[in-house]
Amino acid sequence: MRTSKFKLPKLYYSTWGEGFYSKVWVNKDNNWMYALLKFAEANLDFEKDQKHLHLFEKMAASDYPFMHRNGEQRKYAEETFLSYFYELMENIPLRKDKIITAYPVDPYWGYFALIEKSDKAKSETENEVQLTIHKIGFDKNAGTENKRFNTIGTEKIQFGDYIIYYQNFILYPDHYYQLSEASSGEKLLFKMPERGIPFMIVTDLEIAYTYESKKLNDKLAQIWGKSDIVPNNLISAKGSKCIYTLEHLKKILPPEPKTAVFKYNKECYSLIRYKDLSSLNPSVIFDDRITVNDSGEYINLPKTGIPVTSELDKMLETDFNLLLFTCSINFESELEIVRALVKKALERNIPIISLYDDIMKYEHLQDILKDQNLDNVYYVGVPQSEIKDIDTETYLNYKPQKVLGIFGTDTVQGKFTTQIALREELKKHLNVTHFATEPTGILAGADVSFSRMDEADEKKRLAAHRKMMSDLENVSDVLITGGQNSIVKDTDGTGNYSKNVSTRIYDIFIPEWVILTVNVDTPIEIINNALSYIDELNLKYNKNTKVIAFAIMTGRKIHGERWTETYFIDVNKDEIQNAKAKIKSATNLDVFSTPEEIKDLAVLVKNIVEEKESLAITI
Repeated sequence: MRTSKFKLPKLYYSTWGEGFYSKVWVNKDNNWMYALLKFAEANLDFEKDQKHLHLFEKMAASDYPFMHRNGEQRKYAEETFLSYFYELMENIPLRKDKIITAYPVDPYWGYFALIEKSDKAKSETENEVQLTIHKIGFDKNAGTENKRFNTIGTEKIQFGDYIIYYQNFILYPDHYYQLSEASSGEKLLFKMPERGIPFMIVTDLEIAYTYESKKLNDKLAQIWGKSDIVPNNLISAKGSKCIYTLEHLKKILPPEPKTAVFKYNKECYSLIRYKDLSSLNPSVIFDDRITVNDSGEYINLPKTGIPVTSELDKMLETDFNLLLFTCSINFESELEIVRALVKKALERNIPIISLYDDIMKYEHLQDILKDQNLDNVYYVGVPQSEIKDIDTETYLNYKPQKVLGIFGTDTVQGKFTTQIALREELKKHLNVTHFATEPTGILAGADVSFSRMDEADEKKRLAAHRKMMSDLENVSDVLITGGQNSIVKDTDGTGNYSKNVSTRIYDIFIPEWVILTVNVDTPIEIINNALSYIDELNLKYNKNTKVIAFAIMTGRKIHGERWTETYFIDVNKDEIQNAKAKIKSATNLDVFSTPEEIKDLAVLVKNIVEEKESLAITI
């Protein structure tokens, strides 16, 4: 039993077979069975042919394609299946002598076939039949005009008078496609399944993708163009106002906020998880794909009382007085919702906050933004006006002294969660400030947060960061910050970690102490790489930064079909304890479960900070 609980907003396409999908039942050797099954189905009249339906039901049993891959059972499976098929076709009228069909093996892979009844001998049948697949997208009524398409050759197999031309191909999940064959005029609109949890295979303590994601996505883009991604065309227009401090955020909120959040992603999860620390009071969550009664169910939280809806009419009827976008516009399915929500917020003259892109510069929204009062539109970022007058030389030379950095070993969950949980617990003992590098930070009580700064000059940017750090260190005993991905992420495959985002964050803050996050699946090799890399950074900065502990989340985070989608799986306690013991044995550092042991971690940090202060006073 690897998980103690596991909730999803909906079920995804899967089977109990090898790889969780259908390759056992539909593959190169046996896909002709499914093709003949669809041919029989197309010729059946389920009212007039009732006395022969038992033959169709028997041939439709999944046992035969399943048995087909077993060498000892293959002959029996083929002969039995074909006997039912021939008997059925002999007893019903031939209503269609040619059909086209498609059947997915998994969310990315499908088989396609043209099946015809012909009295031609095998040697006389056509050798070249081509199938054309048009990518329609998310709107099934969009048609094929100006749509990307591929024409593929086929292989042929014949049983008696029945000829099957078939081929397989890769496609995007959750997209509509049209399959056609020119000479017959046959057409079929079909939809590939969504990619969900079953796309992950859990073996031992490791989560493995069925496909190598980057190679697959590169190949899909080469064949089909990009998925349903909307290009973020930002134009030169008057921008939104910037906010990046908790103090400023509180000033723009309505007296009794009732915040509508779009969308249900990891940034939203943080807001839900720490809603008691937020001034926003989230009351409803909107999404383009998911509807659940309570937002807590999906991420293993107690009931929050906050619903999630993907129905646009219900969204617009909701009595919200603040609109928060936790993502950029990335997909076609989001665009209509974002447009409608922005329009409604402008009609109500309520604040709009975007965590990432400045929505006022979206080309897609210019028609509804024209001639509107945009005084209430904000995005989380630092304006250039607050950077231009900074004393660059002074703050470039500022040396941080009180920074505690939470960095990831591999790209796992827990960095931001650990920052918030530790911050709140440490406040009981010390004066704590929080400089979050995630824009969500100020929504969950951080003093400062942003992920970008509108300043091209690198020295100016660094000086601006250091000034903010100086201001926060002056009023605190410890300043908490953290990375955004693995500190040993090899972004270009060269083994050079200096280009990853977390290293750039480390370079800005040069922490005094580090807590590294791990999860139950993190290999010891990666943990040791992270420790060695921090030693390298110490040499670079002539600093003695100490890794003081590890923090481990009591769950797994895995990704869905889109990069904006995340799933959480609870992990068995024994697995957590075994992983902690293994890490401590390898590193001689304590490992604390988050949030279960956050009090103990806070005491450790408190003692280390106070020891440093005591030494400073003595000196």
